[in-house]
Amino acid sequence: MVTAGWGAVFGRGLTGTIGVASLDDLETEAARMQAHEAYTSAFRKCQAVTNVDVFVSHNWGARRWVKFLAVCYFLNLSMAIKCTLASALFCATCKVLKAGSLAGLGGDPWIMPFVVYLPMSIFFIMFFFGQTITRGRWSPSLWIDKLCVLQTDESMKAKAVSAFPVFLARSSQMLVLWDDDYFDRMWCNLELATFTRFSSQCTQKIHFVPMWLAPWLLAFILMDLLSVSMLRFISNVISEPAVFSMMMASCNYFQADVLGIDSRDLNLLLVYVATCVAGCTPYYITAVPSVLAFLNKMRKHHSMLRQIVRFDVRAAKCALESDRQLVEKRIGELLGSRIGSSCNGNTLDNRQNLHNLSNLYSPASGLCSGGLRTTLMMAQNLDPLDCFNAYVRGPLMEAVLEKVGDSTHVPYRLCLVASLPMTLFSVVDLLSCSNERCQLSAGEVNLSLEGYMGSLASFWLLNDLMIYPIAQPLLFRMLSLICSAIQHSAARILLGLLGAVVLYTYIFVCSALLLSLMIISLRTLRSEWLAALLLLISVLAGQMWVAFRVSPARAGSRKMVSEIS
Repeated sequence: MVTAGWGAVFGRGLTGTIGVASLDDLETEAARMQAHEAYTSAFRKCQAVTNVDVFVSHNWGARRWVKFLAVCYFLNLSMAIKCTLASALFCATCKVLKAGSLAGLGGDPWIMPFVVYLPMSIFFIMFFFGQTITRGRWSPSLWIDKLCVLQTDESMKAKAVSAFPVFLARSSQMLVLWDDDYFDRMWCNLELATFTRFSSQCTQKIHFVPMWLAPWLLAFILMDLLSVSMLRFISNVISEPAVFSMMMASCNYFQADVLGIDSRDLNLLLVYVATCVAGCTPYYITAVPSVLAFLNKMRKHHSMLRQIVRFDVRAAKCALESDRQLVEKRIGELLGSRIGSSCNGNTLDNRQNLHNLSNLYSPASGLCSGGLRTTLMMAQNLDPLDCFNAYVRGPLMEAVLEKVGDSTHVPYRLCLVASLPMTLFSVVDLLSCSNERCQLSAGEVNLSLEGYMGSLASFWLLNDLMIYPIAQPLLFRMLSLICSAIQHSAARILLGLLGAVVLYTYIFVCSALLLSLMIISLRTLRSEWLAALLLLISVLAGQMWVAFRVSPARAGSRKMVSEIS
């Protein structure tokens, strides 16, 4: 119901229910009665429960589409991934069974549509409509004010608003749909404060989904799908006998006449490097939208973290200014007593006191809502609003950084999702033996059919898990360095494009080296080639550790607090 009508419930005002901002916008009494019945009917469709899985906190003024995408990301992403992988596995298995053997699909033109395009279509269908298709059977129960509060009955609405603490206390988790104005809205702050007061596990139960996250992920997946489609076309061209012979001749010339070396193994390595570098050409083309999407993501991400660091509940806005005292009083009642009291005689506007409080109220200290009130309020006589400010700037900031990272960080799992089309393409390449007959491909490198297929399978496994995922965090770090050194937007984009070209070339060269070293090592079993393969895998593992295992959360938090202070 929440995602029905492309997220119509998230329309501004009351548009999410029947398509008008309010009953006053309707001209006739009959139209107002019909609208009233529509509102009431939507409210009655909600189920009466004693507990709810997720309380959805959002800004009513945020755009409908971005909130719809954020909710789809939260509810349907995992389901979409599982359905995509399952459908790809099913289609690949059916193709293999029809061919009679694993090596019988070489050159089959239908592998790409069945193993890539069909599963990716299922991905987008399940991402947007998964909750609707499954009727919410595998989705958590949601509480959302637009549906669970009767918007047309003022007395019922007042009772529901007064019962917000009960709703939040009976919610297992909280989903925050963050936009640029979220922390500027007083009612959003009240919801966050209430959940914090009654939650037993603090920030661990808050799911923070920025509005830019889903559009960025979908854009990157589409760019990768487009690149993979062009890569398939290029691989078909390269596999043509005339083109492949010309490439072999060029590598032979470079090796014999330029390097002065006569080695079949080195020639094979050069051929694979040339083939993979030619294959990365599509990523040069899609680098333009990719870099723009990355720069926008970094800007939005940094804006989100900066807003949290500078958060002050007293500066938040109310649609009705008369609500301000009520909300501030409610926050004070939730977190403690004596609003307006001082912090050892000094307000927390003092940077040093704020820094000390943020350090004290950290996840490592084990303080939650109860600990905040008893330890900080009573021992140090702190203003409840200042305590709430410190909570947002401290542990909530740490939780956000832990879950979504700083502006240059992207989680490993998200990188795997973003490169899902390439993962499916690896299955296509494995089954089609680079669009050639498998026996011919194995014979060209003097390997048995089983050895060649095993090498190719091992290559794609390491490639999908260790090489392609690092492209995104490395590109983020590179763009971050460019943005810190250059202020002009056009220059940033130009340098970002040049950097992306270098990065994608490097990624594909790593792939070529991995594949060639694996095949040469298996064919020759010579110690120097085995050592080179192990060294390359060690380097790739080191890159993985730098890109994903070293958490930037605390370092990024301290750096950002220092910069803003």
